[in-house]
Amino acid sequence: MVIVTVLLMSALPVHAGKKGPAPGEKPTIIFWQNEAGSGLAGWYEAVVADINANEDFVVEMVENPIEDMIDLITAAGVFRSGFDISWDLSGRSSTMMRGIGGIYQPVNDLVPAEVLKRLNQGTIVANTDKDGNIWGVPVFNDINYLIYNKEILTKAGVDVSKFTNSWEDFIAACEKVKKIGVVPISFANKEGIIHEFWGLDMMHMYFDNEKDLKDYFETANFNEPKMKDAMEKYKYLYDQGYLDPAGETLDYASNYLSKFSSGKAAFIWFINSMYVSAIKEGQVSEDNIGYALHVAYSDGKLSKKIAGLGYCLTVSNWTEYPEESARAIEYFVSDKWQTIMLSDYGVVPANMIVKVKDVKSLPPNMQFYYDQHKGEVTICPCEVLVGLQYDEFIRSATPYFHEDITYEEFARRLTEATTVD
Repeated sequence: MVIVTVLLMSALPVHAGKKGPAPGEKPTIIFWQNEAGSGLAGWYEAVVADINANEDFVVEMVENPIEDMIDLITAAGVFRSGFDISWDLSGRSSTMMRGIGGIYQPVNDLVPAEVLKRLNQGTIVANTDKDGNIWGVPVFNDINYLIYNKEILTKAGVDVSKFTNSWEDFIAACEKVKKIGVVPISFANKEGIIHEFWGLDMMHMYFDNEKDLKDYFETANFNEPKMKDAMEKYKYLYDQGYLDPAGETLDYASNYLSKFSSGKAAFIWFINSMYVSAIKEGQVSEDNIGYALHVAYSDGKLSKKIAGLGYCLTVSNWTEYPEESARAIEYFVSDKWQTIMLSDYGVVPANMIVKVKDVKSLPPNMQFYYDQHKGEVTICPCEVLVGLQYDEFIRSATPYFHEDITYEEFARRLTEATTVD
């Protein structure tokens, strides 16, 4: 126990603790930006400067590597020290779980309801517990969609002007691409291991609203048609050889992104934050890229929205300055700074009412975002899962795809996985 305590203590940043302000000094709010080096680094700095120029308190931003985030937040929770505001991943496995565990305090007790109503409600739902406590304030969205290489599809005989995201069109295109000796889908599957990209994260398409999606993962017996249909569709992609057979499944950097950006694969299940590294800094020309909603697994109303991962700002349960922390967060989600996030940084804002004067001035991926139902975003299923439930999906799907267990056994394991009350 002593060893664990020492390790946790050593994990905290230099600015972990703080003393109250001296007479006449402004109180200091510590903000942990747990995505050091991200494309939004300049945006965070500018928002903090705005706060410090206009408020009767000071925000001090500490940047932490994302790979250290869980350890740092856990250590802060143990010692009840370290930050007033923290950046966190959205969902039951992250923001909500840590909030229920006592690290954060509910933001609906601090941030005005009219502010929360302006933000992405999918992320709000994903971070609201059964008692109505909201544990994080949505700050931006990482949207997911399908992009394709026009040149490869045309060479394979696919009319890209008529291509849709229907299951039938997608399968037909994959088969044509495979016949010319090109990898259809830039997803490495050498070992046949499941990934949530083409399985779990497609489950939103079977539902009409975020609440039904969330309720499904909290209460359903997974031995039912929705999950089985999604699993069978993924298994079909695997069995037909449409997934990249050459690379290791989880080898993101050297296979998943590079295979597409170097023009060696026709399709990629895309996350918006990968835009710069996969396209702007890759070998594939922007003019050669087409955009589409994800392959249609089903026809629920959520299938018409762009799926996305949310990210939150949270308030520590021990802060001496809860009201000031909430006021600081209001700057980050304000119309002003959320608009700048979109126009200057090409990141999807959580504030869903920001206005864009000229959509054509945005990068093509952001133009696509606004062309799709005014940029509405829905949550991905992984945001409504808890860690053990998610892990069980990964563990049990692989033997199912290899036909070592039946679907019924897979469903039983997932159903019995631990959930958060």
